[in-house]
Amino acid sequence: MSAADSQPLPRFLDRVVIDPTRPRAPVLDLDALDRAAVAWMERHGTTCLRVSLALVFGWFGALKLVGLSPADGLVQRTVSWWDPAWFIPFLGAWECLIGVCFLVPRANRLALVLMATQMAGTFLPFIVLPAETYTRSILVPTIEGQYIIKNVVLIAAAIAVGSRVRDDGPRRT
Repeated sequence: MSAADSQPLPRFLDRVVIDPTRPRAPVLDLDALDRAAVAWMERHGTTCLRVSLALVFGWFGALKLVGLSPADGLVQRTVSWWDPAWFIPFLGAWECLIGVCFLVPRANRLALVLMATQMAGTFLPFIVLPAETYTRSILVPTIEGQYIIKNVVLIAAAIAVGSRVRDDGPRRT
């Protein structure tokens, strides 16, 4: 027996069974593999969501800060009562701050509050600019409408992150 043969198998391969009718044909224990995958997702899912939210908000915010966001025109037309010269960079900085707060677990509550405020504004074009967000009916959004509707996924991700904000500190009984 070589040293490689005595190395422990990964947990999901612990119960690999050798089929006696086919020499050396392993049968993978799919239940153990499923349990390992679910355990990994449980351990890392919230972190993946936090980093994803940070990436999206940081990236889109940075584009607004440097004047390269394709959403600038939509923002200008939606909140035309504010001067875009200061409002769009302000919004970009706000979004970058949301991103940074999602990267720092202790700041996730602040990220959620900042995001809730920002998200309220993202749905304004449906009210203020319906001709730019829908085509024939409310069920047929334009590309701008689709861009806004995808925020439902970001909201759901934020809810999932928010459901774990109490998991970061020490447990008190």
